[in-house]
Amino acid sequence: MKMKHISLAVLLVAGFSMNAANAAETGTLQFSGNILSSTCGIDAASLTVPVDFGTVAISSINGSAAGQTTKAAEKDFTIKLNGCPSDVAAQVQFNGTASGYTATKAFVGGMPNNTGVVIKDATGLAVTPNSMATSEVQSLTAGTNELKYTMGLTKTFQNVVAGTINSTITYVISYQ
Repeated sequence: MKMKHISLAVLLVAGFSMNAANAAETGTLQFSGNILSSTCGIDAASLTVPVDFGTVAISSINGSAAGQTTKAAEKDFTIKLNGCPSDVAAQVQFNGTASGYTATKAFVGGMPNNTGVVIKDATGLAVTPNSMATSEVQSLTAGTNELKYTMGLTKTFQNVVAGTINSTITYVISYQ
């Protein structure tokens, strides 16, 4: 008789456990996106884009606030895309070491003391290093397209010290 009570108790506990497991909540996954017919190809000359500042006077850099640039310390550059479909847009993210003082504007990797670079899109707005969020979405036309940018030297905190500048910034293109 004692064995029957234990067995009945075990069955009741097991039954309640199964009901608790069956009472789980459910949710829904909603996903969306775009399927593109194709994307562009980066032109061979744009796989590595040289931006040569030549010789720049320190006063052209130190005359502006940290994170700001002047025309005398800026150079234009282009990323060329080939074979683009007409129904696509591009957005570019630039990646590199961001300044500790002007992190939302300047890259600093490999630069002499207090020197950084700012990249501006075609509208003149500075892009945030390592972020797609501030990059301009550019509508593309069928065929060849040129994404135009300006790179400018800036001070990152204190005045720039004379020296050689040499750095690398990578980029990633996202198509929409």
